[in-house]
Amino acid sequence: MKNGRSILLIAQLVVMLILLVFVSINGIRFKADLLSMLPNTEYPNAVAHAESKLFSQAANRIMLSFSGDAKAQAYDDMLEGIQKYGWQAQLPESQQIERLAAFYSQFSGALLSEGYKREIASPVSFEQYFLHQLSQVSSPWISKTINTDPSLATASYLEHILSVQAALILENGRLVAANSPEKPLVLFIALSADPKDSQGVNFSIKTANELSSLTNMLAAKYASVKIDASGMVLHTAENAANAKWEMNVFGGLSLTLTLLIVIWAFRSLAPVLWLSFTIANAFVFGFCIVAVTFDAVHFITLVFGVTLIGVGVDYCLHVLTNRYSKDKISVGKTIFFAFITTFLCYSLLFFTPLLILKQVAVFVSAGLFAAFVASFWIEKTSSLSWVNRGIRPRNCERLLKLLTQTPRLNVAFGGLILILFIVKTPVFDDNIAMLNASSTSLTEAQSYHHQLLGQQGKIRVFLYEQSLQSLLKNEEDLADKLTREFSNIELVKLSDWIPSTRNQVANRQLQQHAYHSDVYGPLLQLSPNFKLAANNDLVTLNNFVAANGSDYIARYYVDVEPFHVSVLEIGNISLSQLRPIVENTHNAVIFDKQSALTEVLKSFRKQMTYWLLGAIALISILLWARFDWSTMLKSLFVIVVSISGALVASSLYQHSLNIFNLLSAILLMGLAVDYLIFHREHPKTNANILAITLSALSSLLVFGMLAFSQTPAIYSFGITVTAGLILIYLLAPLVIKEENEQRSI
Repeated sequence: MKNGRSILLIAQLVVMLILLVFVSINGIRFKADLLSMLPNTEYPNAVAHAESKLFSQAANRIMLSFSGDAKAQAYDDMLEGIQKYGWQAQLPESQQIERLAAFYSQFSGALLSEGYKREIASPVSFEQYFLHQLSQVSSPWISKTINTDPSLATASYLEHILSVQAALILENGRLVAANSPEKPLVLFIALSADPKDSQGVNFSIKTANELSSLTNMLAAKYASVKIDASGMVLHTAENAANAKWEMNVFGGLSLTLTLLIVIWAFRSLAPVLWLSFTIANAFVFGFCIVAVTFDAVHFITLVFGVTLIGVGVDYCLHVLTNRYSKDKISVGKTIFFAFITTFLCYSLLFFTPLLILKQVAVFVSAGLFAAFVASFWIEKTSSLSWVNRGIRPRNCERLLKLLTQTPRLNVAFGGLILILFIVKTPVFDDNIAMLNASSTSLTEAQSYHHQLLGQQGKIRVFLYEQSLQSLLKNEEDLADKLTREFSNIELVKLSDWIPSTRNQVANRQLQQHAYHSDVYGPLLQLSPNFKLAANNDLVTLNNFVAANGSDYIARYYVDVEPFHVSVLEIGNISLSQLRPIVENTHNAVIFDKQSALTEVLKSFRKQMTYWLLGAIALISILLWARFDWSTMLKSLFVIVVSISGALVASSLYQHSLNIFNLLSAILLMGLAVDYLIFHREHPKTNANILAITLSALSSLLVFGMLAFSQTPAIYSFGITVTAGLILIYLLAPLVIKEENEQRSI
């Protein structure tokens, strides 16, 4: 038997060594961006891929805003400062009127704004329009286009497409947020030629530190200037920094305190060495498995992995404490059964839609296996021969008596918790925004910048077709339908920049009809030689991009083989008003990722509730099969009360619960089964009560630490498990049968 356990440990260590070599050779990618770990939403593949491309583009950029008396000087100093880091300042191409005017003037007549179409409906209306426009001597649209297009059609079109994006204007070579009272200056910074680089953890942290040094320097130099920064790279850096700090502090502190408790309990360093070996084996094996299973390891996974300290030491503690009993009770079968139940509970997390929880499931499940193998081997190791000089048997007896002398009171207490759970049923908030781990300052800066860009409250609609012309026509039809029904609606779309061929041909025919109807009489009086453009050239995607126009449409067009995808940004309309129209539009989807993710989490939470009930039923059957009906019913009572009480306590602290509170209930069930099994298998032994108490203390240390996390998902998990552990420890002795005689150490 001993040889079998040694072979099992050696095999596990060999596998771990091979995995370590493999990981060392191939390297490890880390992630800290929570968005990348969220579940997939049920959007069409073309839309999902297009949004992913747009997200990658946004991840490569930082936006800065400067407000205050010396904002221009700070802006210029920042421009100079970013050069030493190889960053590039970006000015939106839509501000370069000359460039647009030169391009669109080639297609005079094919591009007519809706306002211009109304003006050329009659000679009288055009004459009033024409004379009024000529009086606008400062108009950049007219001054840049009148020589190439005296009909003012191009000027009107330029004014139209740029007015819908007039959140930023160019003054003295600097971008200004025109719609904000304080007129802050805006600077866009491109970080890397490869957008993938900007999503790496090390790159993000390095960039955030460099930007922080620049902004701190400018803040000291210009005290009156307020500089706000936003960008995905900053969120990634902040999440990574928080996760690293929590992993090191929570892990180091909980491990140190756990080992100190063991030293205090045993008054010997030998148990500490065995316990350290068990924890190290579990951590390294769990990390290796998760590193080879997934493309990248998320830092949040490692923070959750700290729970291995509290859960993985249980088996070793039971082995160590039972070495002191006079009859040397074997706990091998007991810890195996306990391992199976906890392993199954953690494994359920693998079937969640959240990639973080899939990684946690693999990490902790593999770690639990390694902890079990080490503990299983330690139990039969002959070198375990030390004398307990720590906690005396009398102290264990007093503690056991305290926990078991009032079973009716415990039952009444549990009943009170169940009543409280029914009366004050916890409310769940499935909004994905509740899981946002970014700081308030960073979130507020991002919201402020959305406001400056006029993007707050905008709804995005994705359209996709295999033919670009079909896409443009579909987009124009949808826009026409919306503008007819909602007069104040705001629309920004791809077909503003590249109208469909159908639209351009119709425009040219409309202008020719106006010309032959003498609408352009006032113009002919000033310029008798005026004639409509003889060429029939039209704006196409190819000639638009060839004229370096791709930057204009970067936010509104994505090529996803075999589809062309466009994005409409729509304002001044509610989602309820827009939804029925979009639903009746071919290949059109309202893209609201937050709402979609919220629905996914809501559906998954309901599914998890059934999983939890099913798991409780399965555990009850296993306990009945191993013990008896009485033990099963008592265990069921303890599990249900512990989970209910933990959720109520979490609700009182958090006000509303989330999916991670419910997921922690599954772990609580596994921990409860461990305690119940040890109480039932080895009732009223001093070694057993000592092991359970030490296990509870170590688990409370670990999960209690998580309750102080800055990440909502982690502290929700920590609060619920901590509250549940206390209840489990107090109620689990209910399964002890009174007829069993107490053994002494």
